[in-house]
Amino acid sequence: MNVFFRVDASLQTGSGHVMRCLALANAIRPFVSRAHFICRHLPDALEALLKANGHDVTRLPLGAPVVPEYADPLAHEAWLGAPQAQDARDTLCVIGESDCDRLIVDHYAIDARWERLVRDKAKHILVIDDLADRAHVCDWLLDQNFHAGMATRYLDLVPPNCARLLGPDYALLRPEFLALRQQIGPRSGTVRRILVFFGGMDAENYTRMALDALQRAALTDVAVDVVIGAQHPDLEGIRARCKALGYACHVQTTRMAELMAEADLCIGAGGTATWERCCLGLPTITFVVADNQRDVVAAAAAAGLLLAPEVSAADPQALAEYLRDTMNQPALLASISRTAFGAVHGMGVDRVRRAIGIFSVAMRRATASDAAIMYTWRNHEKIRSVSRSSAPIEWEQHRAWVERVLSNPRQMLLIGSRQGVPVGVVRYDLDGIGTEAEISIYLDPLINSRGLGSELLCASESYLRNGFVEVGAITAEVLDENVASHRLFQRNGYTRQGNIFIKKLLR
Repeated sequence: MNVFFRVDASLQTGSGHVMRCLALANAIRPFVSRAHFICRHLPDALEALLKANGHDVTRLPLGAPVVPEYADPLAHEAWLGAPQAQDARDTLCVIGESDCDRLIVDHYAIDARWERLVRDKAKHILVIDDLADRAHVCDWLLDQNFHAGMATRYLDLVPPNCARLLGPDYALLRPEFLALRQQIGPRSGTVRRILVFFGGMDAENYTRMALDALQRAALTDVAVDVVIGAQHPDLEGIRARCKALGYACHVQTTRMAELMAEADLCIGAGGTATWERCCLGLPTITFVVADNQRDVVAAAAAAGLLLAPEVSAADPQALAEYLRDTMNQPALLASISRTAFGAVHGMGVDRVRRAIGIFSVAMRRATASDAAIMYTWRNHEKIRSVSRSSAPIEWEQHRAWVERVLSNPRQMLLIGSRQGVPVGVVRYDLDGIGTEAEISIYLDPLINSRGLGSELLCASESYLRNGFVEVGAITAEVLDENVASHRLFQRNGYTRQGNIFIKKLLR
């Protein structure tokens, strides 16, 4: 499987688009043949980072200034660096004769007109967006941000069969955030360490404004970490200022998650880092540094995920006073930390990977030769205790059952394997008219099953959709005491009705 990304980074667009695509690329890389980034604007430091993570990178040529291409130009069309039609041709040229199994587009200057031009070549398209201001032709639409009215967002902007992956449950975070989250908890509200981070570019130099305020606040017994990118427009000035103030300055750091985990309070921008901070429960004084952040920051503040002060970052005295006042409210900071920590679980990148059909588990139809391993698993006490019938099954009874299921066109019996080793079983039973299927699922009871349940479930759903296109819903009957299965189905989009879990399938 080949996966291509069309994404840029510049002082205008920031580095967040590339960084979230990198998180997704790293998550899918073990399961695909190739992850290839196609960029027209890309700082050298970010290109080096992409390549260091094992991904291919192709830079498109920089052309003449973009002139209006359509009667209804996009608000950010100049950011593309070429007309959409030209950019689509350039992208197709890079893909060449290779299969393009997934094309992932993260760009405010691309819409349905570009996507239609590449549709014949790209088997499936994922669009990553934040704005909801233009139409798309895609199979999946991802907006990882927190918005009011999320249920109807993008409904009129994507095809009816497009799956909308909306909200921080799908936040594309790197694995180090999840790993550190499991080691820490919400903050106490006492501030001993402050982190300053306004994104990888910080074109307006909000970092200097924050340093001005920190100096005026004259805080004692508080350590300060300042993070800037290698392309920061005032890099040497920030370095010198940090040295004079006794602050630690980190340039293009690879320790972002650690610095967030160590901090008790952050001063920073809205954008992709918002969900990284929430995942680690880091309370943040958040400033809107781009128009597309305004609604997201307001909604997140209203939900108690962050602080969005009305003071201007350009007023160092007002910000200093706000900072001191905030630090004197440990209960408020502790509450924000708990709320943020509970809102973003850090597993969004794997949810997106599975949603776009890239799994760590490979599914296949079961055969008669699988009867023995299924018999061993099914008769294990751990599996019997959560089955409708808890009695041990005799071998001849089991063998005959396997033969019946394999010969029944209304049933689908599947084996899931990881790296060639069987790890679980899934059975689907179709109803009389073939529009609904009941699922039965269990894993090898002797393996470490962490994360495998979701992989097996989602991979089997994809297999079912390909084999029985008329199926529009899946149901599962789960015993009350089977709490693990309750969590599994609820985590993967099933709605509970008593002891029945139901999931509608998109077509």
